[in-house]
Amino acid sequence: MEFGSGNPSSGNKSLSAVALPCYSGIFGTCSHCNLQGSCICSQHFNGHSDFIPMDRSDLDDIVLTCPNYQPILVALYAVAIVVSLRLVWQVLSSICFQKEIAHKMGSTSVHAERLAIFSLSSALSTIMAVVAFSTMKIFFPELLLGVHVLPALLVSVRNLGINLTANFNALRSNLMALEAQARSTGRTRVDEAIGAQTRKTVLRTLFVSFGVTLPMLVGTSLSAIGVVTSTRTYTLLLFVYTLTDAVSMVSGTIVGLFQSRKLRASFQLSIDAVKVLYLRYLRETEVF
Repeated sequence: MEFGSGNPSSGNKSLSAVALPCYSGIFGTCSHCNLQGSCICSQHFNGHSDFIPMDRSDLDDIVLTCPNYQPILVALYAVAIVVSLRLVWQVLSSICFQKEIAHKMGSTSVHAERLAIFSLSSALSTIMAVVAFSTMKIFFPELLLGVHVLPALLVSVRNLGINLTANFNALRSNLMALEAQARSTGRTRVDEAIGAQTRKTVLRTLFVSFGVTLPMLVGTSLSAIGVVTSTRTYTLLLFVYTLTDAVSMVSGTIVGLFQSRKLRASFQLSIDAVKVLYLRYLRETEVF
């Protein structure tokens, strides 16, 4: 089964009466096309599909099919913008609230409160990336994810923000548990544990984020300089993107399970530490 058909250059070099057939293949079927085999899209339809462009006019090629109904896509992106802007207000309110808490608590749980603000800031960057991507898709539908650089950068920012928010929220919970152990295990040991946990979280977040986005950025860059042009190659790159996403999700799930076990164990140690402190207090006050 062919991925594409037709060669626009052949129609330009001769005035042959033989018309090239419309595309019919794995990506669909075109019912109306010109003599060069380029699909003629109905009103409001276009071939600006992400990852595997059906409109290949930018590559001096034909339009294969017209799968996108633009009014529906515009409506969906508009909804995404409205919802995201509402979330922006909520996140900004939460950041202000966390700053007030951090100011009132002073040096107490300062690491956890800073992480809370950092996580919310990461969430804000994610939301703004969604707003920017949706706006771009409404006004410039020809900019395609996996083909052009700007959409790939916006999605990379979104993915990085999601990973930072999730991982640093989990780190904040772990640090709160460690802070409760400070009096029983010592401030130095707790600070060392906090530093180690923070370094591991940063490295894991960067590794996962760049591991997912790097193939797309590389593929997009190759497309931008004209190295990647064929539909077959775009399809192969889409398979690579999907595979890396799947590996990231599976590995993230596994790491999350181990983290939850460690977190439960850490909270149990915190509870034990509080019990020890309480018993010590009772002994010192000669209750027994």
